[in-house]
Amino acid sequence: MEKKDKIPTKPADKAQKSYIVRSIAFSPDGTKLAVAQSDNIVFVYKIGEELPCQKKTICNKFLQTSSVTCMTWPRNSPDKLIFGLADGKVVAGLLKQGQKSDQLINTGSYVVSISHIPGSNMVVCGFYDLSIYVINYENNQTNKIVVHTSIP
Repeated sequence: MEKKDKIPTKPADKAQKSYIVRSIAFSPDGTKLAVAQSDNIVFVYKIGEELPCQKKTICNKFLQTSSVTCMTWPRNSPDKLIFGLADGKVVAGLLKQGQKSDQLINTGSYVVSISHIPGSNMVVCGFYDLSIYVINYENNQTNKIVVHTSIP
């Protein structure tokens, strides 16, 4: 038998009803689910280990300056959630610090894609201006690796 469950999302602002879920990511241990939304927020839900889970609670929320476009949850850093924004910022949400986040880079160009590099403290990010960066989120070092011929 296949187990299924639903997690109802909600807007960042109760008065605003319109938003899009842009990305979802499970925590490395599978007990939390991050939901990145177009209304400038990432909610992290505690869902537990068993499906279906009876109680789903928001344990973190990261309100941002612009729409969240993409996200990754690094396996070797379960206390950090990395996400990109429409205004060109890449941000690390610090889960152990509630709603605190650190900006890793700001290119000013829409973040199109983001992926964790397995076995490292790095993510690779693609931007609308055709650039690709590798970011070490532990020491905030960034390297522009290429300007691509199409949007990465």
